[in-house]
Amino acid sequence: MRTIFFLLPILTCGCSVESAKDKLPHKQVRQALDSELILGKWIIVEASRDGAPYPSEVGGTTTFIGRTAVVETTDEIVADYRVQLDQSQSPKHIDWKLEQDGVTMTLSGLYELNGDKLTTCSPANFNSDRPSSIETQSGDGRWLFHLKRAGSEGKCQ
Repeated sequence: MRTIFFLLPILTCGCSVESAKDKLPHKQVRQALDSELILGKWIIVEASRDGAPYPSEVGGTTTFIGRTAVVETTDEIVADYRVQLDQSQSPKHIDWKLEQDGVTMTLSGLYELNGDKLTTCSPANFNSDRPSSIETQSGDGRWLFHLKRAGSEGKCQ
């Protein structure tokens, strides 16, 4: 009998604390920006150009560090891009800026970021018009990359 009476105040106290906790004002949770979520190393798992598979790019990597993206191809060519994301657009915009011989060239592309999956679409050439959709078709010359965050293998999606 003593045990029952001893537990009753504890259970009652626990319930009253919980209900008081529910009455506290809720803090606003800040959603992470794409510029934060994209950070880290990404691996190309599928590539297309001009509407056709481009398997030689599969296995290349892009590592986002702050506003810089270090791109390494499968044939070990490395390029550093300054990257600017605009997630307010639909579809979302990504600009890849490469400085070469004092001249800045821009690939104006699109991107979609969904957890550990990143898709990018860029025109065939620097300083060309931004694509209107994240796709490539025969004759458009566009690059379409599907990337997966490095180390995300085996994680639940």
